[in-house]
Amino acid sequence: MKQFEIRRATEQDRPAIIDTIRAVFQGEEEFAKMADFFTSPFHANARPETAWIAVDILNGRIAAVEMTASMTWMYEGIPLKALVLLLTGTHPDYKGCNAMPLIHKKIDEWLLENEYDIAFVDGVPWYYRRLGYQPLELLPDQTVYDRFSLPKGKKNLEKLVIRPFEEKDLPLVVELLAHKAKDMLYSFTYDEKWARMFALDYLRNVVI
Repeated sequence: MKQFEIRRATEQDRPAIIDTIRAVFQGEEEFAKMADFFTSPFHANARPETAWIAVDILNGRIAAVEMTASMTWMYEGIPLKALVLLLTGTHPDYKGCNAMPLIHKKIDEWLLENEYDIAFVDGVPWYYRRLGYQPLELLPDQTVYDRFSLPKGKKNLEKLVIRPFEEKDLPLVVELLAHKAKDMLYSFTYDEKWARMFALDYLRNVVI
């Protein structure tokens, strides 16, 4: 049975992380490029040290990796300390060796120690359920997997109220889109006029 060291990655691990993701998604170089971006200074929150890796104790190879980034959500004045899971994978040579569950066990411990409210991922259907994440339906065609089981998170999330989008929410949408645009090489700048068109006028007048 293989043994792994579960730890945060370092700058020195960056080439091996990219190679691991390249091996996971064979023939799809875009994922290696994503791994490069998520471990570069150009991403707003992610760095090599925000990634978690399982290292084979016997030979020092990276068996699995989970890239993450910390964020702060605000919902009507309520701050939520959030961790987003970005890109993950287990090297084909280590499939079935239990490396990824070990990584997530370590992440869970770290989340509790650092009082995070929520961890979430827009991930592969059913995969993250095996790691303790539950599906949260946000839109008809989108499923986000999350876990609210953190004590502080449960307390804060109980204050939230789910309601239809309203005119007063437009400034928040513009702010969120502007924040997201910081991670992009190029993007369209949404002002309140454009946000209103898509979020209110379009949904009200177009039958889907």
